[in-house]
Amino acid sequence: MNYIFIAVIAFYGIWFLGTICHQFDYKWVAGIRKFDYFRILPRWTFFAPNPGTTDYHLLYRHMDKNDQVSDFKEIPLHDRHASSFIWNASKRSKKVLFDLVQEMNRICNREDVNEAAVKLSFSYICILNFLTKIPKAQDTKSIQFAIVASSGFIEYGEPTLTFCSDFHHV
Repeated sequence: MNYIFIAVIAFYGIWFLGTICHQFDYKWVAGIRKFDYFRILPRWTFFAPNPGTTDYHLLYRHMDKNDQVSDFKEIPLHDRHASSFIWNASKRSKKVLFDLVQEMNRICNREDVNEAAVKLSFSYICILNFLTKIPKAQDTKSIQFAIVASSGFIEYGEPTLTFCSDFHHV
Protein backbone atom coordinates (compact mmCIF):
# COMPACT_ATOMS: atom_id res chain seq x y z
CA MET A 1 0.00 0.00 0.00
CA ASN A 2 1.18 3.51 -0.78
CA TYR A 3 2.59 5.43 2.23
CA ILE A 4 1.31 8.77 0.92
CA PHE A 5 -2.23 7.37 0.78
CA ILE A 6 -1.92 6.13 4.37
CA ALA A 7 -0.52 9.50 5.51
CA VAL A 8 -3.40 11.39 3.85
CA ILE A 9 -6.01 9.08 5.40
CA ALA A 10 -4.32 9.40 8.80
CA PHE A 11 -4.22 13.22 8.50
CA TYR A 12 -7.92 13.48 7.63
CA GLY A 13 -8.82 10.92 10.30
CA ILE A 14 -6.97 12.87 13.01
CA TRP A 15 -8.47 16.12 11.72
CA PHE A 16 -11.98 14.60 11.87
CA LEU A 17 -11.49 13.32 15.42
CA GLY A 18 -9.95 16.64 16.48
CA THR A 19 -12.93 18.50 15.01
CA ILE A 20 -15.36 16.33 16.96
CA CYS A 21 -13.42 16.80 20.20
CA HIS A 22 -13.17 20.56 19.56
CA GLN A 23 -16.97 20.88 19.83
CA PHE A 24 -16.92 20.17 23.58
CA ASP A 25 -15.78 22.30 26.50
CA TYR A 26 -13.84 19.76 28.51
CA LYS A 27 -10.49 20.58 30.11
CA TRP A 28 -8.65 17.99 28.05
CA VAL A 29 -9.91 19.64 24.85
CA ALA A 30 -7.84 22.72 25.73
CA GLY A 31 -4.78 20.53 25.13
CA ILE A 32 -5.96 19.88 21.58
CA ARG A 33 -6.52 23.59 21.00
CA LYS A 34 -2.89 24.28 22.02
CA PHE A 35 -1.67 22.34 19.00
CA ASP A 36 -4.07 23.97 16.53
CA TYR A 37 -1.52 26.54 15.32
CA PHE A 38 -3.21 27.14 11.98
CA ARG A 39 -6.77 27.21 13.40
CA ILE A 40 -7.94 24.36 11.17
CA LEU A 41 -10.26 22.86 13.78
CA PRO A 42 -13.71 24.38 13.27
CA ARG A 43 -16.16 24.94 16.08
CA TRP A 44 -19.83 24.88 15.17
CA THR A 45 -22.23 26.63 17.49
CA PHE A 46 -25.40 26.65 15.42
CA PHE A 47 -27.58 25.92 18.42
CA ALA A 48 -25.39 27.20 21.20
CA PRO A 49 -25.16 28.30 23.85
CA ASN A 50 -28.93 28.59 24.43
CA PRO A 51 -31.11 27.77 21.44
CA GLY A 52 -34.36 29.63 20.97
CA THR A 53 -37.29 27.46 21.97
CA THR A 54 -40.05 30.05 21.83
CA ASP A 55 -41.85 31.73 18.96
CA TYR A 56 -43.40 35.14 19.50
CA HIS A 57 -46.54 36.37 17.81
CA LEU A 58 -47.59 40.00 17.43
CA LEU A 59 -51.37 40.39 17.54
CA TYR A 60 -53.49 43.51 17.24
CA ARG A 61 -57.13 44.51 17.25
CA HIS A 62 -59.18 47.64 16.65
CA MET A 63 -61.96 49.34 18.55
CA ASP A 64 -64.45 51.30 16.47
CA LYS A 65 -66.36 54.48 17.35
CA ASN A 66 -69.20 52.34 18.81
CA ASP A 67 -66.73 50.63 21.18
CA GLN A 68 -67.00 47.36 19.28
CA VAL A 69 -63.74 45.42 19.52
CA SER A 70 -62.53 43.30 16.59
CA ASP A 71 -60.89 39.90 16.87
CA PHE A 72 -57.12 39.78 17.19
CA LYS A 73 -55.21 39.56 13.91
CA GLU A 74 -51.62 38.36 13.68
CA ILE A 75 -48.76 40.18 12.04
CA PRO A 76 -46.58 37.33 10.73
CA LEU A 77 -43.02 37.72 12.01
CA HIS A 78 -41.46 34.82 10.13
CA ASP A 79 -43.31 33.67 7.05
CA ARG A 80 -41.21 32.19 4.28
CA HIS A 81 -42.07 31.49 0.69
CA ALA A 82 -40.36 29.29 -1.88
CA SER A 83 -39.04 32.40 -3.64
CA SER A 84 -37.64 33.98 -0.45
CA PHE A 85 -34.10 32.89 -1.24
CA ILE A 86 -34.24 34.97 -4.46
CA TRP A 87 -36.39 37.92 -3.45
CA ASN A 88 -37.31 38.62 0.16
CA ALA A 89 -38.30 42.27 0.21
CA SER A 90 -40.04 42.09 3.60
CA LYS A 91 -37.09 40.45 5.36
CA ARG A 92 -35.82 43.61 7.05
CA SER A 93 -39.19 44.82 8.28
CA LYS A 94 -40.01 41.35 9.65
CA LYS A 95 -36.62 41.22 11.37
CA VAL A 96 -37.15 44.65 12.93
CA LEU A 97 -40.59 43.64 14.20
CA PHE A 98 -39.21 40.37 15.53
CA ASP A 99 -36.41 42.18 17.38
CA LEU A 100 -38.86 44.71 18.84
CA VAL A 101 -41.15 41.93 20.06
CA GLN A 102 -38.21 40.13 21.67
CA GLU A 103 -37.11 43.36 23.36
CA MET A 104 -40.64 43.89 24.68
CA ASN A 105 -40.53 40.36 26.09
CA ARG A 106 -37.20 41.09 27.80
CA ILE A 107 -38.56 44.31 29.30
CA CYS A 108 -41.70 42.59 30.60
CA ASN A 109 -39.74 39.74 32.18
CA ARG A 110 -37.45 41.98 34.24
CA GLU A 111 -37.87 42.03 38.01
CA ASP A 112 -38.03 45.85 38.27
CA VAL A 113 -40.54 46.39 35.46
CA ASN A 114 -43.21 49.05 35.81
CA GLU A 115 -46.04 49.95 33.47
CA ALA A 116 -44.88 53.49 32.78
CA ALA A 117 -41.40 52.32 31.76
CA VAL A 118 -42.88 49.74 29.40
CA LYS A 119 -45.14 52.30 27.71
CA LEU A 120 -42.23 54.69 27.23
CA SER A 121 -39.83 52.05 25.92
CA PHE A 122 -38.49 52.34 22.41
CA SER A 123 -39.85 48.95 21.36
CA TYR A 124 -43.39 49.71 22.64
CA ILE A 125 -43.52 53.03 20.79
CA CYS A 126 -42.12 51.49 17.58
CA ILE A 127 -44.62 48.63 17.60
CA LEU A 128 -47.47 51.04 18.28
CA ASN A 129 -46.26 53.36 15.50
CA PHE A 130 -46.07 50.44 13.06
CA LEU A 131 -49.59 49.29 13.93
CA THR A 132 -51.09 52.76 13.54
CA LYS A 133 -49.74 52.88 9.97
CA ILE A 134 -51.36 49.66 8.76
CA PRO A 135 -54.63 49.97 6.80
CA LYS A 136 -57.74 49.95 8.98
CA ALA A 137 -61.44 50.68 8.77
CA GLN A 138 -62.56 54.32 8.63
CA ASP A 139 -64.44 54.07 11.93
CA THR A 140 -61.42 52.79 13.89
CA LYS A 141 -61.04 54.75 17.11
CA SER A 142 -58.20 52.93 18.85
CA ILE A 143 -55.81 50.02 18.57
CA GLN A 144 -54.43 47.45 21.01
CA PHE A 145 -51.62 44.96 20.60
CA ALA A 146 -50.54 41.81 22.37
CA ILE A 147 -47.47 39.59 22.35
CA VAL A 148 -48.05 35.87 22.66
CA ALA A 149 -45.35 33.23 23.17
CA SER A 150 -45.74 29.72 21.80
CA SER A 151 -43.54 26.66 21.94
CA GLY A 152 -42.70 26.88 18.27
CA PHE A 153 -42.61 24.01 15.81
CA ILE A 154 -42.88 21.28 18.44
CA GLU A 155 -45.95 22.24 20.43
CA TYR A 156 -45.62 21.20 24.05
CA GLY A 157 -47.98 23.66 25.69
CA GLU A 158 -50.60 26.31 25.20
CA PRO A 159 -49.53 29.74 23.96
CA THR A 160 -49.07 32.25 26.77
CA LEU A 161 -49.82 35.94 26.80
CA THR A 162 -46.56 37.81 27.38
CA PHE A 163 -47.87 41.35 27.10
CA CYS A 164 -51.08 43.18 26.28
CA SER A 165 -51.15 46.92 25.72
CA ASP A 166 -53.89 49.39 26.49
CA PHE A 167 -56.08 50.72 23.71
CA HIS A 168 -54.43 53.70 22.03
CA HIS A 169 -56.22 56.40 20.06
CA VAL A 170 -55.35 56.47 16.35
